[in-house]
Amino acid sequence: MPGQYEKQARLQRLLKDCADSADKGRITRTFTAHGLKWTMMPLNDHEANWRNKYIIPGSLLSIQTSQKAPTLAIGIRAIGPVDADNDKLDPVEEFFKEDWDKLKAQLRNVLETNDYARQFYLAEMLYEWLGTRPPEFVDELWSSWLKLTSEQTEAENRLGESSREKELTPTGQSSQEDSMPQLTPTPTPKSGLSASRVTITEE
Repeated sequence: MPGQYEKQARLQRLLKDCADSADKGRITRTFTAHGLKWTMMPLNDHEANWRNKYIIPGSLLSIQTSQKAPTLAIGIRAIGPVDADNDKLDPVEEFFKEDWDKLKAQLRNVLETNDYARQFYLAEMLYEWLGTRPPEFVDELWSSWLKLTSEQTEAENRLGESSREKELTPTGQSSQEDSMPQLTPTPTPKSGLSASRVTITEE
């Protein structure tokens, strides 16, 4: 049924265009800390949900401290020496390949057919590794993460402003505003690793 296939393809393109638009402002940045380079990317919804299961509720302090290691574990995408190019860093899975290979074939096959399940397993390994480091080690990486999220927020704001500008007419007013009557408002009375200074390297 050609008509059905064409409709399916059109609907898939619609979702892809929507996803591309949503992901357009998602940034990746590489930071230097503890004598290594760390490439980080903000979390998507699935990743945030994985992270959230490790957050300890009860007090503001417990929430703030318990979110650090799992957020970094799922948000760090690659690691490498400081003299390596940013695009030559090793993905997280390379550091836990031995653990991955030790899994029974049946479980590994299940994970390899599910991108998120495989990613979450690898993030679990990195989370356990970070959990055995001193709090100061995690805190230094967390300061890099906060820089990333701050830049992400700025990028989203710029993207939103750009979208709003495109909706304006050449006179600087939206077409909807032009069709509305003009009213005058009435006045009424918001691992052997040594700590090092954190720097950021642009991609």
